[in-house]
Amino acid sequence: VCIMPGTAAVVLVRPYVRPKFRVEVDAGQDAHRLIHWIKSCNVQVVAEVVDKELTKDTVMGALQKLKSVDCDQSYVFYSGPGDARCGDWILENGSVSRDEVLAQRGGRPMLLVADCCGSGCWAVDAPDAVNVAPAAAPGCTTADGQFLPLWMALQRGEIDHQQMAQMLKPPVAPG
Repeated sequence: VCIMPGTAAVVLVRPYVRPKFRVEVDAGQDAHRLIHWIKSCNVQVVAEVVDKELTKDTVMGALQKLKSVDCDQSYVFYSGPGDARCGDWILENGSVSRDEVLAQRGGRPMLLVADCCGSGCWAVDAPDAVNVAPAAAPGCTTADGQFLPLWMALQRGEIDHQQMAQMLKPPVAPG
């Protein structure tokens, strides 16, 4: 996984409250750090949305903007709640599936960085030219607030894969 200059990206973040734990998961600061870092890599950010009430229309509109940009590769970053069973992004008014995201890639290579529960499901049988960097194994929940900062540190060469794996809390099966 490598961020390449001259490409385009969409960053979608839905800070939320985990009802079971009554803990607010606010990835807003991480999102702003991510956006700053992506732009410093000469990647065009065509849409950046940080919204507690992120809707399907907003997500699909951002992905359509990405599809219309002339570039060789695209990146989609999502941080927010996901369905542990399938990785679908849980939004204010519905959900977005992997197929809906991939339909917007315009046939070009895509990197999906998914910081949500079940995101590993999206990596299973991903089409050629689609790389998925999941925060959770298929069917598992994430350790909130850990993945995105560690993934950025990995990309910057500050840690290696083994260190990242050691720093991440073990995946938790929903239950």
